[in-house]
Amino acid sequence: MKLEVLNTKKVNGSITAPPSKSYTHRAIIMAALANGISIIKKPLMSEDIISSINAVKTLGASVDIEEKNKILKISGCFPYKPIDNIIDTKNSGTTTRIITALCGFFPGTITVTGDKSIQKRPMGPLLDSLKDLGVVCRSKYDNDCPPIIIKGPSLVGGKTSIPGNISSQFITALLMAAPLAKKDSKIIIKNQIKSKPYILITLECLKKFGITISYDDKLDNFQISGEQIYSPNNYEIPGDFSSIAFMLALAAITNSTLTINNLDMSTPQGDKQIIHILKDMGCTIEIDEVQNSITIKNSSELRGIKLNMGNIPDLFPVLCILGTFARGKTILYGAKHLRYKESDRIRAMHDELSKLNITIKENEDGVEIIGPNKIKPNTVKVYNDHRIAMALTILGVKSNNLCIPNIEITRVSYPNFINDLKKIGVKCSII
Repeated sequence: MKLEVLNTKKVNGSITAPPSKSYTHRAIIMAALANGISIIKKPLMSEDIISSINAVKTLGASVDIEEKNKILKISGCFPYKPIDNIIDTKNSGTTTRIITALCGFFPGTITVTGDKSIQKRPMGPLLDSLKDLGVVCRSKYDNDCPPIIIKGPSLVGGKTSIPGNISSQFITALLMAAPLAKKDSKIIIKNQIKSKPYILITLECLKKFGITISYDDKLDNFQISGEQIYSPNNYEIPGDFSSIAFMLALAAITNSTLTINNLDMSTPQGDKQIIHILKDMGCTIEIDEVQNSITIKNSSELRGIKLNMGNIPDLFPVLCILGTFARGKTILYGAKHLRYKESDRIRAMHDELSKLNITIKENEDGVEIIGPNKIKPNTVKVYNDHRIAMALTILGVKSNNLCIPNIEITRVSYPNFINDLKKIGVKCSII
């Protein structure tokens, strides 16, 4: 399915931020580990989230989807009462990493696999740490990637160290599994931790579901008591800054006024930094913390910036678009781990923007862009990556005609992406 995007001078109106994918994943899986019924309010219902729902169902949890009321009713079970010994996580990296760790408690042998993209995602550091904690596990093809075969129940606890500069999902997986072990656990983070806000989200959710973890301010040393019990909870999912960053960027490059609702500034989401970034680039933004809304208004000419992307990697594609239309040089660095996402996002954004006559240089850990640029018509690819697809769509409003292939991939994190574009006036249609 292709989306044709036409030149759009202005956008206007208001939209509601979609629920956070990160919070929804964690809430569903934690609810499935609690013995009792949890209510998850306003969950994101996307393809990635369906992967987590199907995974916990395989382990024995019951999940009722009440679309009318926008809730999930989850009856958890631990120990597991499995209905199968294979879990297919499709394209969800978060599901893959967390469920792999939790399968250390599976009563028997189970395989965790996914699509072609997932089968290229590195898992070695997580597997090594799980082995330190007693788990019998291996990569089916001995390449440290899925499919992963786990023989349980074997996660007993203990001490492990894991690099913090590859994927925060490894750390999240260990933090969610270790409290269920028989013994206490100690997790030491080596190297500078990347995507730290995602660890804070995990810790916030764990606390809500009754789990206690001791840690220092640097988040490089975690002490976890064993034999803890997840408690059922009624949990409301906050709006997602990662997804709504694309709409804010759209307003910025078209010098438009746009209001986004359902954004809670008190959450530890790292991608709320998009607000400060846009201000630094010359945008005017008003925050209403009572109404949980943000309004971006007609802005002056965008100016280039230099940004460390270490803790905000999901903003990289959209910041490439902002840099394309900003005057001067934009330098995005510190994000080598972006090469191990759904795609090599550094290479992907470099290659696609280069095709469109944009001045961009690829570095090992990011890119440099000199702007502003005028777009030269060409065909583009999205690499089966939802954030690449959304970024190129936003770029399309400044072109005469840009066709985005495989646009359905945006359902992974933002199911209403196209509808919201049309609602605020973007000229686009499915072809």
